[in-house]
Amino acid sequence: MEQEQKKKKSILAQYQEFSRMLSSAEGNFKLTELLTDAFFQKYTQYQNMAAFTAAIGKPIDSVEDLADVSDDAVWFKTNFKNAEEMLSKAVEEYVAAAFAD
Repeated sequence: MEQEQKKKKSILAQYQEFSRMLSSAEGNFKLTELLTDAFFQKYTQYQNMAAFTAAIGKPIDSVEDLADVSDDAVWFKTNFKNAEEMLSKAVEEYVAAAFAD
């Protein structure tokens, strides 16, 4: 349990740092900008955030909510083992798209 909390802090710390960086550069930054419909369709069996949250049974309004998802059945339908992997890939995709032009 303690190890999970450290991992969550690590996820939170990474996300918050990235969020601060983007906020200073672009204004308000939202989780939904990372976890887009296209992202869900490419890396999961869910069509969008609404389908993902329906599978979880609760809304995902923050990275903290995402980090709390521990349902293996949910993660089985994605290319990720956990929230940290999902966020890492989402950030990678977001940055790549930002520099693609």
